[in-house]
Amino acid sequence: MNTDNEMTAGVTEELKDTGHRHHHHHHHTNENSEADKKPSAAKKVVLSIAVVVVICAAALGIFALIQNIDYMRPVRDICSIYNNRETDTTKIFKLLYSGSDKKAYTSAYKIIANSDSYYSYIDSMPATLEDYYRDNAASGGSDIKMKFDITGDKSKMDDSQLAIIYNEIEAKADYYQGIVTAIDNMGKEDIQNFADAMGISYKRATQLCSIIRTRCESYLKYDISSGYYITGRFVLYNKNNDTAAKTDKLTLAIIKLNGRWCIYEGKSEGVLLATGISSLANNDILWDICSKYIVK
Repeated sequence: MNTDNEMTAGVTEELKDTGHRHHHHHHHTNENSEADKKPSAAKKVVLSIAVVVVICAAALGIFALIQNIDYMRPVRDICSIYNNRETDTTKIFKLLYSGSDKKAYTSAYKIIANSDSYYSYIDSMPATLEDYYRDNAASGGSDIKMKFDITGDKSKMDDSQLAIIYNEIEAKADYYQGIVTAIDNMGKEDIQNFADAMGISYKRATQLCSIIRTRCESYLKYDISSGYYITGRFVLYNKNNDTAAKTDKLTLAIIKLNGRWCIYEGKSEGVLLATGISSLANNDILWDICSKYIVK
């Protein structure tokens, strides 16, 4: 129990400290102001994370936008064969094919180009292309360029149009599955016979079978996420805008297959105008190999 003296001392001490407490309170308010002005370390970390998230989201958004608007890339690739007067067959096959087809040809090209079956065909291609470019220059001028001239509608495919193409690819599933099954059932003797027929080593024959099998599987498990119909024609023209050559009016069907844009319909006409080689325009060497040597 407190005595009177203790109580008096307490009150006196309290009176003495009154001014100090007011001063201390005022000083504390200034500290709060400074704290409000300077973010804490935790706040800085949160703000930094937020900025990084926003930047990443923006970058991903821009990347997705570029992918979506670049549906004309496969068309430009074909035109670039002529515009660059390309004779390098490695580059030509890369420009002709998109998505999984591009990957397949990049992997298979050296094997095919050095096979007895296709060596002379591919080896003669640069000279054939040079003659084609020279003939066009003689008749239309050396400054000829190639483009796809959009003369009609350009429309994004709706779900029903995408479904039609999806069903068309799905209808060929048995064909692709037949190739996969045929390759899976090939024994050592079958692979050696394939190697002998192609004029390649056993090891390269095995690699080629694997490439073809993977390509077929990409048509068994696929996704079509978007597409466009574009009406016009492929044109060769000079600097005076005079037409040197052109295709008939056609409608390109361009689809995003497994995340990559490719020409589903109308490609062959463009390839023929770009190269002058009908076999390049109308045939696919890998499918040709399948029909000749694997699925007979």
